[in-house]
Amino acid sequence: MLLLTSFKKIFSQVGRTILRFPLPILMSLLAFVFIILEIKGFYRSTAISKNFIFVRIILEAISGISLYIVFDFFSESQQIEKSKKLGLYLLGFCILGLHYYSITPGMFDSETIFVSRYLIFIASFHLAVSFVTFYHSDETISFWRYNYFLFIQFLKSIGFSISLFAGLGSAIWAVDNLFGMGFNGDYYVYLGAFIFIVFNTIVFLMGIPENFNDFKIEKEYKKSIKLFVQYVLLPVAGIYMLILYAYMFKSLMEHQIPNGWICIPILLFSVLGLFAYLLIYPIRNDESNRLFFVYSKYFFYSLLPLLTLYFNAIFKRIIPYGITEDRYIVFILGIWLLIVSLYIIFSKKDNILLIPVSLFLLLSLSAIGPWGMFQLSGQNQMMRLEKLLTRNHLLVNKKLVHNKQQKVNNEDAKSIRSILFYLKKRGELNRIHRWLGKEDQLVLEKAIKDNEIFSLNAIFNSNEMSLGDQLYDNFSLNATPYFFEVTPYALDNSFTMLHVNLFQQHETNDTNKHSFISNRTSIIYIEKEDTVFNINLNEKINSLLQYQKAIDSLKKVNNTIDNSIHLVQEGNYIYSFPTDSMKYTAGENQLLINQMQIQRYDSSNSIFSIDGYLLLKR
Repeated sequence: MLLLTSFKKIFSQVGRTILRFPLPILMSLLAFVFIILEIKGFYRSTAISKNFIFVRIILEAISGISLYIVFDFFSESQQIEKSKKLGLYLLGFCILGLHYYSITPGMFDSETIFVSRYLIFIASFHLAVSFVTFYHSDETISFWRYNYFLFIQFLKSIGFSISLFAGLGSAIWAVDNLFGMGFNGDYYVYLGAFIFIVFNTIVFLMGIPENFNDFKIEKEYKKSIKLFVQYVLLPVAGIYMLILYAYMFKSLMEHQIPNGWICIPILLFSVLGLFAYLLIYPIRNDESNRLFFVYSKYFFYSLLPLLTLYFNAIFKRIIPYGITEDRYIVFILGIWLLIVSLYIIFSKKDNILLIPVSLFLLLSLSAIGPWGMFQLSGQNQMMRLEKLLTRNHLLVNKKLVHNKQQKVNNEDAKSIRSILFYLKKRGELNRIHRWLGKEDQLVLEKAIKDNEIFSLNAIFNSNEMSLGDQLYDNFSLNATPYFFEVTPYALDNSFTMLHVNLFQQHETNDTNKHSFISNRTSIIYIEKEDTVFNINLNEKINSLLQYQKAIDSLKKVNNTIDNSIHLVQEGNYIYSFPTDSMKYTAGENQLLINQMQIQRYDSSNSIFSIDGYLLLKR
């Protein structure tokens, strides 16, 4: 009876939480559902696969959790009307929709672009949660209590989620092994997605007090925080500081330019030290605890010499290689640390509201407008490209010229290729459109449409400027099982079967004037000088690779044929798929692929060889 009462109480709390925060929980459910759809591959449309539609919906739904928490917290703390709250919900939908369309498929080929365009977005929402309820200068201590509560509540929800996942996951594993149920790894992914997205969101929101004025009530400073800061955070921060200052003095003594990677440990040290300062903020001026008093007084002074090293390292990368999103955000974070340090040093108020608010403003401004990281990075790289092409006489009077005899030194050729691939990943190759003549503009438009940067070789045709000598990943796509070798394919009299066995840029002919032609992306079948079948396989390849990537991680396995990914060696992969997924239909004709080997750079595919059968309707 007691257990039943406990369950009723839990369900009642969950119900009240759902009614109180409907949109954040709806967003978590939406993310969970589309994770299942993406993993299961319920879509067969190449447009959905090629454009990462489900993945982008998942990202926006996860972002929507924190965004709608901001709106709900603000609505409750300020007690705004329901009509205005509905307006905020609609505003949130518009923000998420705009951001959805700002994520291009090419971003998924580069981790740095993905991080800059997505994580900055969601980080801004989380920062807004921290100050949306208490943002007046006289509410600093209430702001501290509120954020400390959120931090502890987050740790609790994560702890509950990890415990629940470990318990239920081990139960599924036990049932699978004891009863031979044959569960695959997807079940653990579904369980993890539900627990860490849906369950975690509900548990976090269940603990939020219904009256935000509770945070204005004075409470005793917890001794556990003192112990954690004194015996964990400060010793680690001290070790970091010794290492960084030792490196700085070493660079000065040896007259060395600091390594670009020094920015990362300086950022880690700064965040760690800032976190310790925030935890001891209410007792920072208490001279009875000498350690905390000295630390809060002099920590930000210790940051200033390291920030000099930090900016030195950033400019070492920006001056020769230009601005990119990751360099831009590292620079912005350095500016933020400098602002916070100078404010704490010179201000008598030490209002910690400035810390999240200033970071929120800087990140938000850096993501929009002509001064933002995306526009500014693209413009900067275009300026570098123009300068490189002009210097090598490939750009004359703002027009690209064809000059096969022009020698381009290796370093410049490498930089030009790098910038072109940079623009391609961001969907901004059309920036070079104004430099091209009409024929070259058509080549560019086709290259953008087919996602095939190698087509630009016809434009950048200096011998040293070939875009085909980049590093590739080699893939072998196999049907499972090798059905043509195991069992004959059942045909009625209305079909003719022709064997296809081609290498790149290869053509086969027979006495009946049948011919197959393979180029980088297509298989063409010609019969008596008429093109019967012309298949562009690029979208199909992208769909297959993305489908497999979504359900498995690369792992070393024995060389057997199954539906998992086989990692043969670094940069070379064998993917095995169900038979029907290796079928391509055009009208009444079908191409049944047995094996296809491709070379892949970013999202561009180049067919190396293909083996299969063409079924032609008579």
